[in-house]
Amino acid sequence: MTPTPHGARVFAAAGSPATPPSAALARLRDYPRRAEHLVVGLMTGTSADGVDAVLAHFRGDAPPEVLAARETPLDGALRESVLEAAAAATLEP
Repeated sequence: MTPTPHGARVFAAAGSPATPPSAALARLRDYPRRAEHLVVGLMTGTSADGVDAVLAHFRGDAPPEVLAARETPLDGALRESVLEAAAAATLEP
């Protein structure tokens, strides 16, 4: 695992150099042309009491298949931060 300037981690096989970020993004560029997709969706409702996550498998014209789903409650401090961000007129980066 190699740290990057922006804090992300790049994983590489033992003994091989880490994949340059531009090469790692190449796999995303062909995403629309793939026949199958694994997609993770995350959301919270207006009450911000928790985060819902789902892993879905999309194949051609078949209906999506839900592989896993989970609801995780937010702790009080994080919930307050989410509600403050949702109510803000603007957010600083």
